[in-house]
Amino acid sequence: MNKIPVVAIRSNDNCFLDILRCCGTAGIPVVPVVFTWATAGPWYSEYSRYYCNPVKICNPAEDEQASIAGLLDLGKKLFSDFGQRVVIIPSSDTSHVLIQKHFEELNPYYLQMGAADFSNDVYAIASKDIFCARLSDAGIGIPDSYPCLCADDIPQIVDAVSYPCIYKPVLKDTSNTFYTAHQGLKAVECSDKEMLGRLLLKEMKAGFRLIVQEKIVFTNRADEYSCYVYSDAVQKVRMISGQYKLDEYPKPYGTGFISKFHADPEVFAIAEKVVQVLKWRGFIGIEFMRDIKDGKWKIIEANLRPWLSIYFQASQGFNYIDYFYKDACGKLDSSLEAKTGHSDAENPVFRINFGVFWNKISNSSSATSLQSALHEWFKEHQGSYVFTNYADHDPQPGIKEIERMILKEDEPNKGILMLLLAFMKQNDSESRQV
Repeated sequence: MNKIPVVAIRSNDNCFLDILRCCGTAGIPVVPVVFTWATAGPWYSEYSRYYCNPVKICNPAEDEQASIAGLLDLGKKLFSDFGQRVVIIPSSDTSHVLIQKHFEELNPYYLQMGAADFSNDVYAIASKDIFCARLSDAGIGIPDSYPCLCADDIPQIVDAVSYPCIYKPVLKDTSNTFYTAHQGLKAVECSDKEMLGRLLLKEMKAGFRLIVQEKIVFTNRADEYSCYVYSDAVQKVRMISGQYKLDEYPKPYGTGFISKFHADPEVFAIAEKVVQVLKWRGFIGIEFMRDIKDGKWKIIEANLRPWLSIYFQASQGFNYIDYFYKDACGKLDSSLEAKTGHSDAENPVFRINFGVFWNKISNSSSATSLQSALHEWFKEHQGSYVFTNYADHDPQPGIKEIERMILKEDEPNKGILMLLLAFMKQNDSESRQV
């Protein structure tokens, strides 16, 4: 390995696979750092052509110090091999919290994005209460937001917030405790004062630190928008694109499993202000909703690490990890104009997490109507498709996913999946011959 690698931490398999593919298609070698736990898997990323020579560390949720010791050992070796820090990229909020929490220990060996000179942690703005306060102070639209850090905060919040409202943790932990304790939901909705006060007291007793926000109501799917930005050392936007969700799971406040590539200049202008306020260097994903009450865009939160569709953006020419790598290596061409997302009018492009998509349609359709339901969906959403696990140039993760799905199905659903598998294997065979 002559070229300086990227170190990628596997904690979310979909995002990790995206990172591998973003690096692989850009010719960047990857050192995969992996850990596991009793209920983990399946790890489809392990079948990727870009996955090789993984380095195993302890699960941070079980032994955080041991996991950091493993990262330090790897960092020292790579620093010895290449004579400089290497880029480290987490694949979830939990691994992002881990490496930010131990920033000072890791900093001599690893380069993390965020600060203008890549030398300081961004632990503060990762906390939603601080993030919201900075944007609000700068006059950037956010929902009315109230940090709830102890029981004494509750009386004022229940009187001040508008209903319905939602609450979520200000910062995730390495065990993703809130998500696990709330049946996979990222946020909890409350309809009135009594409900909010009762639940907040319960959450405070459980040790959670929360932010309470008015619920932003919107009526059009295009009014829930994800904007992605790369900004350089002086917060100049170098690349910007986006998408909106067509569906999510679980509802509400779940993860989008079908989305559509889309450019929105109005959102792009706001996002440019955000990176300037945060003094952000690197890539960032900013979540927007258009408030039905005033018709204005409100920022819900930001992802300071790769998002679940980062390869989807790369497949359309917006490889944010490649830009970060070039920036870290001092090779990001400052003379290039900003690369801006294009309109989806001529050739719509959809991202589909096929496993979740299939489960939703098959669970809501009778055996005889499943094929018809699939036909109708694709007829209504004509364009190009990018799948979470399957890719023409890297088909094995998708093949393994379909093989696993077939084992769980009865006829005739099994037959439909077997036809799809045959198509995938034929493509795989042709790509190997080439």
